[in-house]
Amino acid sequence: MTETAPVPPTAPASVLPTPGAPHAPDGAGRRFEVHAFVCISESACARDGPAVEIQRFLKGKLREAGLKESLRVNKSGCLGQCGHGPMMVVYPEGVWYAHLTLDDAARIWDEHLLGGAPVEDLRFRTREKGTNVIPFQSREDRTPDTTSPYWSPCTRCPVQG
Repeated sequence: MTETAPVPPTAPASVLPTPGAPHAPDGAGRRFEVHAFVCISESACARDGPAVEIQRFLKGKLREAGLKESLRVNKSGCLGQCGHGPMMVVYPEGVWYAHLTLDDAARIWDEHLLGGAPVEDLRFRTREKGTNVIPFQSREDRTPDTTSPYWSPCTRCPVQG
């Protein structure tokens, strides 16, 4: 019997496990079919809306559905998109959501996390990739500073500048 060595994390994509493929018998495969992260950073997302409540809601739905071995919903720290919160990212697709409400979270649960189809009208889309932080007038005044060179509204931003 031939043993196969575990795939190192830096292996080319063609060697990594195929998304949706069953877990490898040696445990080298993906741990969860879907993994969602909800930013609950107190300095941004939790100030922008119900970030903590969204994470708790989704975690509760996960427990009710009994899917903890295939689906994961975790708290995250800053996702580098401050001012667009509450934020959420879902892997393996890498779909980002912004300016979420509890009603939005319910749609994401039903349509994306359970149904497998990203909720297009809730997606986070910006002109630039990478960090897209909305600068504010001050830490206390969360009014976006649309004159800042760092101003980068997303398609869901309430203020477009």
